[in-house]
Amino acid sequence: MKSFVWKISGIVFISIIFIFLMSFYYKTLRVQSVPANGSKQIEKSQYDEVDLISDIEDKKEFHSAIHYPRFQSSKLNASIQSYVKEEKRRFHEQIQSQKWRLFKDPSNFSLTFRLYPVTDSVYSFVFTSESHSDGEKESKDFKIFIVDLAAERFINSQDILEIDEKTKEKLHVQLTDQFLQSKKYKKSFSKKKLNKWLNHPYNDFSNIYLTNKFIVFKFHSNEVTEGAESPEISIPLTKGKELLTEEWRKRLWMEENKPKKAEPLPKKPPIQKDEPIKSKKIVALTFDDGPHPKYTTEILDLLKSYHAKATFFVIGQRVNFYPNIVKRIGSEGHEICNHSFSHKDFTTLKKEKILEEINMTDQEIFKASGLKANCVRPPYGAVNQKVRSAIEKPIILWTVDTLDWKTDDPKKVLKIVQAKTKNGSIILMHDIHSSTVEALKLILPYLKQQGYEFVTVSEISKK
Repeated sequence: MKSFVWKISGIVFISIIFIFLMSFYYKTLRVQSVPANGSKQIEKSQYDEVDLISDIEDKKEFHSAIHYPRFQSSKLNASIQSYVKEEKRRFHEQIQSQKWRLFKDPSNFSLTFRLYPVTDSVYSFVFTSESHSDGEKESKDFKIFIVDLAAERFINSQDILEIDEKTKEKLHVQLTDQFLQSKKYKKSFSKKKLNKWLNHPYNDFSNIYLTNKFIVFKFHSNEVTEGAESPEISIPLTKGKELLTEEWRKRLWMEENKPKKAEPLPKKPPIQKDEPIKSKKIVALTFDDGPHPKYTTEILDLLKSYHAKATFFVIGQRVNFYPNIVKRIGSEGHEICNHSFSHKDFTTLKKEKILEEINMTDQEIFKASGLKANCVRPPYGAVNQKVRSAIEKPIILWTVDTLDWKTDDPKKVLKIVQAKTKNGSIILMHDIHSSTVEALKLILPYLKQQGYEFVTVSEISKK
C-alpha cells in the first residue's frame, strides 16, 4: 500500500513540475513574441504628404516586416494604424497557437502596400497581409484605402461607382470581357461566381481601387474564379466612365486632360572598361533593405570619396518611394540588384509568388534607373530548391556577415570585417541603419589600407 501511495505521489509531483515548466515556457515565449518598439522607423518619401513607416523584426520565433504610410492628418492616420494594429494582433494570436513549433520553424508575417496616384491629392493604398506558419499554414488578405489628402477623408466605393442594377449589368459585361481576355484567369473564371458576387446583398464593392488610368477590381481567392490567387482585373477609365458617378467622371476627366510634363529619361552610367581583375585583391561591399532617404545617401557620399563601387540589394516597395536615390546609385556606377518587393521569406512562398516579388521589383528598378537587376538576394538569405528553381538570375548571398543590424557599436562591425575578410569576400551590411554609416567610415579606410579594391558582386563572380 505504501509503495502504491509513493508511486501516486511521485506521479503527482512530476506532473506539477511539468505543468510549472510548461507555464514558464509559454510565459517566456509570450514575452519574447512581443515586438520591440525600437525597430520602428519613419522616413520621408518622394510623396510630399506621405511618409513611410517600417517596423521589421527578425527573431528566433518569427520574422515580421510591416510597412504602412503616415499622413499629415491624424484622422487618416488613426484608421490606418487601427488596421495595422488589428493585423498584428491576428498574427500574434497565430503565434500563440503554434508555440510548440516556433523555435524549430519560425512564423513569418508581412504587411505591405502599394501606392497608386489617382489625382494630385487622391491616392489608392492596396495593403496585402500574409502570414505563414509551420511551412504549410498560411493566411492571406488584402485591404484597400482610397485617400483624399486635400479633403482629409477616405473615399468609399459608393462615392466612385453608380451602384444600381444598370451599372451591375454593365459591370458584369465588362468584367466578363476582361476575364475572358486574360491569359492568366481565362481558364479559372466562373460567370456563375461573378454573378453571385455582383448580386450578393452584402456586397459593398470595397474591393475596388483607382489608378490614374484604370478602375481595378481585386478579388479574394475563389471568389469569382476556381483556384486563382487574389485575381485583379483592370478596366481602362476610357471604357469604365459609364460605371462612375458624375462627380468622379468630372474629376478624372479633368485630371486626364491636364497637360503632362515630359520626364527626362534616366541616364545610363558610362561603361567603364576595367583592366582584368584576376590578379587584384578585391572585395564586394553589399547593402540590403534600402534605399533609405538619409543613410543610403550618406553611404553613397562615403563610397564616392573612396572611389569605391558597391552593390545595393533593394526592396521594390522602397524603390517606389525613393526612385531618385536608386537613380543616383546607378548613375554613380554601383550595381543595383533585387532583394524582393516586400521582404518576404521566399521559402514560404509558392513559385509564382516568388516570381511576382522579383518581377515587381525589377520593374521598379528599371523605372527608377533605366537599369536591369543582374542578380537576386533572397530576404534572410533563405534559399531552398524551390527558390533556386524559381529564380533564373544568379542568387548572391555573402561570406562576411557584419551583424550591423544587431549592434550600435561601429567598432564591433569593424572587428568582424577585420577577422573574416579575405580576397574575394562579399560583405553584408544594411543601408537602413545609422550605425552602418558610422561603421563604413572605419571599414573603407581599413580595407583600402589592406590593399583591397572595391568591386561589385558581378565583378567578384569573374574572379
